[in-house]
Amino acid sequence: LPKPALPGEFQVNNAAGVLAVMEQLAGKLSDRVILDEDTIKRGLEKTSLSGRFQVLPGRPLQILDVAHNPQSAQVLADNLANMNFRGKTRAVVAMLADKDIPGVLNCLQGMVDEWYLASLDVPRAATAHQLEAVLSGQNTRLFENPESAYQAAKHDSSEQDRIVVFGSFYTVAAALSQAV
Repeated sequence: LPKPALPGEFQVNNAAGVLAVMEQLAGKLSDRVILDEDTIKRGLEKTSLSGRFQVLPGRPLQILDVAHNPQSAQVLADNLANMNFRGKTRAVVAMLADKDIPGVLNCLQGMVDEWYLASLDVPRAATAHQLEAVLSGQNTRLFENPESAYQAAKHDSSEQDRIVVFGSFYTVAAALSQAV
């Protein structure tokens, strides 16, 4: 079978788990569900998940990921590290205050040239200043909302750069509403 189209080595284990469950259910559902090898191959090759290492078309390279805990941020960092990339990386980040902000941001330190930090307009939001406190000594810019941070990152980027938007479902939704 082909490797899953979803990025990350752990996706092989995820796919194996799904296939094991499907095998167990096959006898019980055989009269209602037919999953042949071609169907499984197509599923592995074509599965996508919006907001999880979602690459937008065009230049600069734009990657959206709802990573909002240290585990998902580490997966994002690993996926970014596995890319053949030489330009500048600009990160647009807005998060909820009840998340492990230091744990998330620490996963990507050293990979980001400039941080575009934004406040979210939701009750549990962290402010851009709270995010900046974690990134002391880093190259940061503060914004009122993720939309303005995203637009600034796009304006400041050349075709060789990449923009990584992460930290919350709200952050990714804001970038998607602005993406062209």
